[in-house]
Amino acid sequence: MPECGDGRGRLRHGCGSGAGALELAAEAYGTDAGAQRRLEWPLAEPKRRIVHQLIDRHELPVRHETRRMGRPYTLILEKTAALFERAAAERGEWVSELDWLSRTADRLSPRR
Repeated sequence: MPECGDGRGRLRHGCGSGAGALELAAEAYGTDAGAQRRLEWPLAEPKRRIVHQLIDRHELPVRHETRRMGRPYTLILEKTAALFERAAAERGEWVSELDWLSRTADRLSPRR
């Protein structure tokens, strides 16, 4: 996929797909629990609409609103507690799976 960011939080021409918008948002916003919780992202209307729709369609645990001042308007994204709870639950599952794998590795490997 071509680089969509212009270094200022805006999508470059030809990067209007939903996937491109979400990838740029993830890059700008960070995806780990220690990253910033709020992003104020100046973004033109077509790109803002795509991000709003994708957040709603996939029921992502992120609050989103548009501040209608200046040009372009600013999309405000804010991580919710549910995002951090989901991430913690996923990490717990990974730890459990790694523990199981560690305990059963000897049985799964071929004997010589």
